[in-house]
Amino acid sequence: MKFEIYFEQSLNNSEPHHLADYLYELSNLYNSMYQSDNILENNDKEITNNKLLITSYFIDYSILLMESLGISPVDKM
Repeated sequence: MKFEIYFEQSLNNSEPHHLADYLYELSNLYNSMYQSDNILENNDKEITNNKLLITSYFIDYSILLMESLGISPVDKM
């Protein structure tokens, strides 16, 4: 998993920018999915549930990465 690689690089080399780079990459990937597919308006319940699960993981990892970088996540935009 990329997260573990970036986290170890940052920790072992005292280079937190690796976490910031990963957060940026992850955000771009999620944004691409969000723009191309409507998450909630889908006739297939399994697909909708999978997209909601991806969204939940994205939020959790984003919060973890931001807190690791000393950034306070915003509640809403």
